[in-house]
Amino acid sequence: MTPGPPRSLACTGSTRWRLGAWGFAGLRHSSKPDAGYERVTWANRYVIGLVAAACLVLSVLAAGLHVAAAGGRRAASTLRASAPPRTAALATSSLLGGVSSEQAALDEVKLRLAAAADAAETQRLELVNAWLRAAHVAAPPKAAPAPAPMPRPATTGPGQRALSAAEAELGKPYSYGGAGPGSFDCSGLTMFAWRAAGVSLPHSASEQYGSTPHVSLSNLQPGDLLFFGSSGSIGHVSIYVSPGRMIEAEDSGTVVSINPIRSDLVGASRP
Repeated sequence: MTPGPPRSLACTGSTRWRLGAWGFAGLRHSSKPDAGYERVTWANRYVIGLVAAACLVLSVLAAGLHVAAAGGRRAASTLRASAPPRTAALATSSLLGGVSSEQAALDEVKLRLAAAADAAETQRLELVNAWLRAAHVAAPPKAAPAPAPMPRPATTGPGQRALSAAEAELGKPYSYGGAGPGSFDCSGLTMFAWRAAGVSLPHSASEQYGSTPHVSLSNLQPGDLLFFGSSGSIGHVSIYVSPGRMIEAEDSGTVVSINPIRSDLVGASRP
């Protein structure tokens, strides 16, 4: 086979490939590049430069944002750290103010209640003293000697029967807890007397006051129960005899006797 003449293969760039008859024969570099290739090369360099500059600017901006974010986080942490004490102080101040106002309101209510109680006690004493004056009864500091019983109209009501039973015990000694027949205390005498009238009463002055119907001091009848003490505490009970007079077992060292009605009278009831 006779080799043919040499053939050449031209490239678009600055390098040319020359092929011989038997294939690849050699590589020859052209010393004069294509104008189109130069234009592409400088355009690529320009684009690469712009991209690099843009990347640099973005890097600087990202670094600034990171620093600003870190500062913001530190400021937020500082605010969070300082907020609770201020909040707690405000809450404590508000709570103390509320407690002070509530205490002031409570003190005012207590003063008003005390004033109302004093006024009620004063009014009660005035009513009792007026009733005693109307009954022409003096209020001595101590019980006077027992006067002689006054004659009463004959009656067979339960109050009269209770009074008759109490008068039958005149002269019996006082004994704490006594309920007859040998000795009596105040509520033991009233319980004993009303049992004779068919009525059962507790052995306690305050319980007798709470368990029997109350009556007006202007509408008393013989045998009614009279209670003494204060409006909140009943300490003594006796039996009404007639205007200004009562029968009672008063205290240690005394006997069942008829005495004047005292000024610490609280109220009356009719079992």
